[in-house]
Amino acid sequence: MGKTEFTLKEATQPLDLQTAETVRNFWMAEGAPIKDVEERLGEVRILAYVNDELAGVGTLHMRALEVLQCNLLGTRVFVGADYRRAGGAHLITQALVKSMERQFNDRDNIDAIGAVVVSEAKFSLDDDRAPCQWGYPEEQDGPRIEFNLFKVTSDGRPQYVYYFENASLFEQGPVVEPIDNRLKPNSDSITLTFNWGHLTEAEANQVIGLWLGHGVMESREACLKRLPQVAALAWQGERVVGIASLFEVPYEPARAQFYGFRSFIAPEARGGSTATRLLDVVYSSLNTRYLQGELSEEFHGVAFVLQNERLNKQVHRPMGRDIRSVFIGFLNDMQLRVRYFDGATIARSPATHH
Repeated sequence: MGKTEFTLKEATQPLDLQTAETVRNFWMAEGAPIKDVEERLGEVRILAYVNDELAGVGTLHMRALEVLQCNLLGTRVFVGADYRRAGGAHLITQALVKSMERQFNDRDNIDAIGAVVVSEAKFSLDDDRAPCQWGYPEEQDGPRIEFNLFKVTSDGRPQYVYYFENASLFEQGPVVEPIDNRLKPNSDSITLTFNWGHLTEAEANQVIGLWLGHGVMESREACLKRLPQVAALAWQGERVVGIASLFEVPYEPARAQFYGFRSFIAPEARGGSTATRLLDVVYSSLNTRYLQGELSEEFHGVAFVLQNERLNKQVHRPMGRDIRSVFIGFLNDMQLRVRYFDGATIARSPATHH
């Protein structure tokens, strides 16, 4: 059987009588579980056709999500039974998001800063595991559309979020800024090394000295307990000026387990992007190990919390431009951000399987 060719069209609201009747009949014939058909008709945004016959419908509705403390557009996609494994749902979702992102960037609709998707298709819910991240390739006419897991419902349905590229957590409407590559090495000659699990004695002594010298740790004994967590170091010449360490972080809302990232940068080395570069080195190194099967599948990525008020206000983009970290909620009023490993999956609730 050849590849199914879908033709997508943007719907104009309110729908004309003929289109509304076509959609209504399609939903009825396919047994779509829609309680208020007339209300849903007012939310139709994308129509998908195969050989001039309606094969799928995409709708949008506003959702205020308490866990994220922001407004997002909820996407609903219903595809006819004959085309549910042909990729139509993904194409419609992509079209929905691209359409609304254009409106957001043009300031025609700035009520929401992104879109949320809940997996509801039976064939995907039959799988024992769900992806932590999925998306569409970057195209010439727009940014990559990347959905990240932020929650799993009580009945085991994964929820994913995509934030518009120019969205801000603290300002309404698009915020266009020049791209600042914070991963590019500065002229301060700071170099980075990944040291997880193989600190030398000399390196360990420098780490302990830096922690104790700046009051990060209270005693040498406390330092020795944390040494196994050291993952990467920042160097200025032969001197350690930055330390990144990892610890285990379970995040129950997403049923995920992360390597928590924290760093300390010596005062004389602050003001640049050393912490961001350390995070990138740690993530990239762990991701490589994950792809090579050297890390447990129980870990799904790297997480970090913006631990001071200045950073929480300064980092306003819900999707970071540097390592593509995504905002998935607040912990004690501080932003929690994650970057999933490539190909990571979470186990779905066994309660949904019989």
